[in-house]
Amino acid sequence: MLGGIMEGVVALLKARILQLLEPADSYGVTNRESNATRSQIFLLFRLLHLLAFYDVTFQKLGLTADASALGKSMRETRVECQRRFEGRLEAWGSQSLMSVPACPIDLSPAQVMGELGQSLAEIVAVHEASLVPPGALGYALDEVLTALIEPALRACRSGAEGLGPSDVALYMINNAAILSASLTSGSDPPSPAVTAWVEK
Repeated sequence: MLGGIMEGVVALLKARILQLLEPADSYGVTNRESNATRSQIFLLFRLLHLLAFYDVTFQKLGLTADASALGKSMRETRVECQRRFEGRLEAWGSQSLMSVPACPIDLSPAQVMGELGQSLAEIVAVHEASLVPPGALGYALDEVLTALIEPALRACRSGAEGLGPSDVALYMINNAAILSASLTSGSDPPSPAVTAWVEK
């Protein structure tokens, strides 16, 4: 009965969510576009957790994708959100490698790394506050962190070309340190996934 009552509502909700998920047509490499991609990743990440929560809840109520239109619509929306989330992660990797930040004269962290650190802290906070069982999310947190951090670090290393080995090492340490501080700032102690990444 609940499934029948909610079918029309869910159809509208699904359409609205898919509108929110519409990615930008451009995969450019300017700082503004990189910031937009990072914002889209965070939005998709939050939506993915929300949709996964409802998907799991509906299954517990017997409203599975096979048994009700409500469960089917929620599952399809969640799968689409997952697909677009993965696509945005790939776009971020490409943009990071094509938009190399200039190395500051004092070897301080690149500005983009500080901004990325803020996004990482937000992502970790959403993950740790989630009520969804880890196995039901369709991803592992360390995989998301790797997809965001490693391309950015490679871009920073490219930006340090021409410097001496010791300067490159110091610059990379500074960039890694600001990310590490952001990852561990939200909880004490940090989650196992965060600890594992920081100790890499």
